[in-house]
Amino acid sequence: MLAKKVEYEQHVHNLSYANGKPACSGELKSAPSNFKVSEELSFEPTGKGEHAYLYIQKAGLNTDEVAQALAKFSSVPRKSVAYAGLKDKHALTKQWFSVHLAGQEGPDWDGFSVDDVRVIRSTRHERKLKTGALKSNQFAIILTNVLGDKNDLSSRVLKISEQGAPNYFMQQRFGFEANNLFLADRVFSNNEPIRSRRTKSLLLSATRSFLFNLVLSQRVKDKCWDKAVEGDVFILNSTRNYFECDELTQDILKRLEDGDIHPSGPLFGEGSAVVREQALMREEAIFSAHLNFCHGLKNQRVDFARRALRIIPNKFVSTWIDEETLQLSFELHSGSYATAVIRELINTEIRN
Repeated sequence: MLAKKVEYEQHVHNLSYANGKPACSGELKSAPSNFKVSEELSFEPTGKGEHAYLYIQKAGLNTDEVAQALAKFSSVPRKSVAYAGLKDKHALTKQWFSVHLAGQEGPDWDGFSVDDVRVIRSTRHERKLKTGALKSNQFAIILTNVLGDKNDLSSRVLKISEQGAPNYFMQQRFGFEANNLFLADRVFSNNEPIRSRRTKSLLLSATRSFLFNLVLSQRVKDKCWDKAVEGDVFILNSTRNYFECDELTQDILKRLEDGDIHPSGPLFGEGSAVVREQALMREEAIFSAHLNFCHGLKNQRVDFARRALRIIPNKFVSTWIDEETLQLSFELHSGSYATAVIRELINTEIRN
């Protein structure tokens, strides 16, 4: 099991680079204010209903810790607090939470006091906030102590702004030292029950993400992660809607080049694989090498889904503050990781 532990810990580090390993190094998240992220909901709360919607700024706490504090302050069970996505502890983040206050007026949110956490806006809505109910995340990132070939870095910035980056799941998805993968391997191998809903969600997400990353990494290595192969299924840009394609027509290839659609990869589970031919062979090669995870996911009745192999940041701007400090700002569709973009630019330690 030690070899597997090492494999899982090194998983993200070993993923293929779209343009080779970067020639610059630098520091990421040297201070929370150097990594800012703000959520934008995919809808506008109505202003009425049993669910309080809170837009909260935080630093130094993870999303679940804030959710627990909100539950305590509101005198409701932890399960009554929901959020759209997990946000980094080592960052200055603005994100939405909902608190179910059935038949209650609710507390004075100005009185919610936790270190480096404050409520920016409060409103109401008829339904609780669902996971992934975001239009996008906006990032403002400062890279410090940037050393190395700046021409290489400038070239990478241009390529990513035009061609995108591999849409990898990053370290945050797998837990501290990839413990979620290691635990999932043990649980699936021994057919252990998963009693906690939260633990179950974390383990299933980690294993699906691991398999997706391996499929994508091989396509990056083979230089077809942003190109069509026979049998591909495509995803519309900035959506989760995918469609099958009987023939790689000039129209499909043009839409792919323009970033209107992207090749997709598997989020493993029950159901039809939908891909065919070369795309299917590529995915099955990864699945056959990790049958423990595949059987475990099927036993948990997880539905098959697809995810774009490529992310193209919107509104991508880079500015040198000084010779060793680079400021980046960009917008990503919900579910994609800013650190997946950063790893293509510089060599840096990415903290969970």
